[in-house]
Amino acid sequence: MKYLLSLILALLLMGCDGPPNPKSMDESITVEETSWAYEFVRVENKSYIITKEKADTTLVGEFIGEVRRNIVDRDTDAKFKVENLDTNSLKTGTKLYRSLEHANKIIYEIHEGEYFFATEYR
Repeated sequence: MKYLLSLILALLLMGCDGPPNPKSMDESITVEETSWAYEFVRVENKSYIITKEKADTTLVGEFIGEVRRNIVDRDTDAKFKVENLDTNSLKTGTKLYRSLEHANKIIYEIHEGEYFFATEYR
């Protein structure tokens, strides 16, 4: 009887490890996920971490420039250097602005009128 209860308990516990992890199934891991510690954009020799934190239009300040290159696949080149307005996640041409409220943040525009913060990496 103890053996039967132990077996049932063991079977129940084996089936309770939660939902499957998509990365452990057929989905492959991309270079972006393995090569960079975080999503960033480089502005004036500073790296800014891309966030999904929305920015109100009233906080959008001076236009800085547009993303020039997405460098996600270039990190394997030993001679490669990250330059101003490079990113590993935003699309080329993404507009970048200063934040009127936060000195350590910039704002990027995904679609016309849709703004998000990028926070200075320290």
